[in-house]
Amino acid sequence: MIEVAQSGYLNAMAAATYLVHKGVPFRTAHEKIGNAVRFAIEKGVELNELTLDELREFGVEFEEDFFAAITLEATLDCHDVIGGTRASECARI
Repeated sequence: MIEVAQSGYLNAMAAATYLVHKGVPFRTAHEKIGNAVRFAIEKGVELNELTLDELREFGVEFEEDFFAAITLEATLDCHDVIGGTRASECARI
């Protein structure tokens, strides 16, 4: 399950959240990540397999810390709401 959960661009929301934390409005962040996902699909790779230079074609906000922000753990933890996928929420179930 872990292997499958790390594919299919399930981390796109975490990627958009990363850009929001860099000061990008969500609507713009969503568009930038959508374009990056489209590019990754065409290239046949996942978001985390794009290079920093490739990502920067979609926005100057991308930095090395992007890759840590889109791991499976970070993706699950970015949904920090009641009933969300954050580890502390899942432990309550």
